[in-house]
Amino acid sequence: MPIEVIAALIALAGVVISVATSLYISLRQTNTELEKLRSEIHKAYADKVIDKRLETYPQFSCMISDFIKKMELGTITKKDMVEFYHQTNEYDSKLSLLFSGKTGIVGYDLRQTLRKLATMADEEFQKNFDDPKAVKEIRRKIEEFELALKSDLGIYVVEFSDIGKRFKSYKDIYHSVTE
Repeated sequence: MPIEVIAALIALAGVVISVATSLYISLRQTNTELEKLRSEIHKAYADKVIDKRLETYPQFSCMISDFIKKMELGTITKKDMVEFYHQTNEYDSKLSLLFSGKTGIVGYDLRQTLRKLATMADEEFQKNFDDPKAVKEIRRKIEEFELALKSDLGIYVVEFSDIGKRFKSYKDIYHSVTE
């Protein structure tokens, strides 16, 4: 093969390698920029969701907390339960778009329990509230929902410097205290 052809092939190979390298670097930079943009969009969205949760969740949490305290006193009436059920449904209708998936599931389970209690006959309702196990289970569901709301906000009461001992959610705290 003539020397000129070999020189041309070597030059062509150099150009092809140079173009391939440039293309690879350009694609990598483009992907990096797209990832940054996606990350910024997710952060902006998350910030707005958290801001809205911080604006609206405290009222809901306060209502739930007050009801739990009333349960602790043992002064819950059927009327109180029906009112709590309606308030919970109202807040759910307003805030469910802000709920995380877990909070939505826990909230749905709580609403189903409250609906059953609110639609019970008075005698059956009273019988349910005379049973400490039933009251404990109802209270557990309400507290679990309250904890799910707090978890949505990222609020944790206890933090340990040892990462292995840190609580990941209020549910972890609840289980560590109740077990």
